[in-house]
Amino acid sequence: MYFISGGIGFLACLVFMILIILFALRGKPCTVPLIALFLSVLLFLGSGFLYTRTDASIGGIDFLRFLVRDRTVPPDLDGEWREQNGSDDSFHGILISGDTIEIYWVSEGGNATSLYWAGSYVPPPDGKEPYTWVSENDVTRTSAAQLASGESTKTFTYQNGILSYSASVLGVTTTIETKKHPWQPVADEEGNLVTPPADDGEEEVPPPSAGDLGDYHASIRSASLSSDSEGNPAIVITYSWTNNSEEATSPMMKMLEKAFQNGVQLNAAVMGEDSGYSIEARTQEVSPGVTVDVPCAFTLDSDKAPVDFELSALLSLSDDALVKTFDLSGLSGSDE
Repeated sequence: MYFISGGIGFLACLVFMILIILFALRGKPCTVPLIALFLSVLLFLGSGFLYTRTDASIGGIDFLRFLVRDRTVPPDLDGEWREQNGSDDSFHGILISGDTIEIYWVSEGGNATSLYWAGSYVPPPDGKEPYTWVSENDVTRTSAAQLASGESTKTFTYQNGILSYSASVLGVTTTIETKKHPWQPVADEEGNLVTPPADDGEEEVPPPSAGDLGDYHASIRSASLSSDSEGNPAIVITYSWTNNSEEATSPMMKMLEKAFQNGVQLNAAVMGEDSGYSIEARTQEVSPGVTVDVPCAFTLDSDKAPVDFELSALLSLSDDALVKTFDLSGLSGSDE
């Protein structure tokens, strides 16, 4: 990403430098090419600066969140970390607790472990990234482990949610990248493997179905069953939306609507003319302070599984969202 923008900036610098020389030789004003050269230099230097601050593959919302994070608050690295490129049955697992860090060879889907590293952990003093510390080997533990590393120290680096380090296997050294994630999933009541919730000592509070999303207030209200233009079963979900901003805009331009069945996102439905569904309610601009009802339609994958509807602000750096679950058995062809 930054190599491309930096390369464009570098080439632009060369082009505008040549233009400035040509303009000067011909006695023409150089104001425009000088401004363009200045902007090209900013593009080139800015791309290099951003590349040193974050990974080149990061883009979009994740990159913006990385830039605007509070650098005075240190990240909490305590807990389990799991290798990103490992398989489901075999991977590197990290456990950070207090002032110690441990790395294990994890196998059999998390049921078997073998110590690879045990050493010191120095918590980050603030939120500046990348954060690097040198871990001292706890030889009283690693010396008794058959698959443990014999290195006296190991360097760890944390940046934008990734904890990385080097590991040597059969003489080959590779960089291991891990993310904070439990090693072993648990089974729900239906036998499906799910990630266990974080144990923060507090009762989990379900997400709200009404509240503020940026400059707008919304409330998920009702749902009804219908059919799309091809006759497939569909669900029409209606939410109320209040424009609390200072300019007229439409719900479609400011809201992100998603629906899920069995954890799989549903496709937006194309409704027929005789369905009574009106897309204008989503596309028409709404003046500040005005509240409207907004319908949105999705094609169902199942006629039995409940539908989880999620509403959030489009292009927002916040994770705030409104959520409501609809049981299809309690719906009919008209609003609840």
